[in-house]
Amino acid sequence: MDPETTAPVPAGPLLVVDDEEPARRLLARVLRDHGDRCRTAGTLDEARALLDEERFELLITDFDMPGGSGLDLLQ
Repeated sequence: MDPETTAPVPAGPLLVVDDEEPARRLLARVLRDHGDRCRTAGTLDEARALLDEERFELLITDFDMPGGSGLDLLQ
């Protein structure tokens, strides 16, 4: 199959974590426009709560956030 003619397969659910609302909203909109199912969180505590209730296929996170880093979510 030619990768340029193959439609993307929606992934998901995805979790987008960023304390900057414009960046978080833009990335989520782009992902949703491409058919991905995604949830968003603006804080590490919000992200942890979502991770406790749901399993995500992919985590997209800002590295430096108030109260910790995106790497903290992986632990």
